[in-house]
Amino acid sequence: MPDRTGKEQDLSARSKSGRFAPGRSGNPAGRPQGSRDKRTVLLQELVEGGGESIVKKLVALAKSGKPWAVRLAIERLLPKLERRVDVELSRVVSAADVGAAVADVIDLAAGGQLTIEEAQAFLRLIEQQRKAIETNDLAVRLELLEQSQKEY
Repeated sequence: MPDRTGKEQDLSARSKSGRFAPGRSGNPAGRPQGSRDKRTVLLQELVEGGGESIVKKLVALAKSGKPWAVRLAIERLLPKLERRVDVELSRVVSAADVGAAVADVIDLAAGGQLTIEEAQAFLRLIEQQRKAIETNDLAVRLELLEQSQKEY
């Protein structure tokens, strides 16, 4: 069957559903794998040629009080600093322990020992632990049910 360019198409490269097999391209004459578009190449050449002077200019603009330059310099040049938090939380070994751990996190956030973002991260960890405990409990219950069904 001819394609849009009028050339005959190799249908053997397709599966019965019409999809191309893994590793086979629908456009073998297309862009080579790993190649970059013109915009990426131009930006890389610009940065390689004057990257240091661009950064120095940005820092100078930030020092002169340009708010957009300050924001850009902070966002792009400074690494995101994360502090290590050392807090005592209730141990979570069963679903019943989750409530106490959540209350601990809320108390620490309310007392200013944790930021809201840190508290949210701890709560996500507690939630993952709750899901793991719940999944394990369900697996044990299912196994017990299956064993009791075999006995009858």
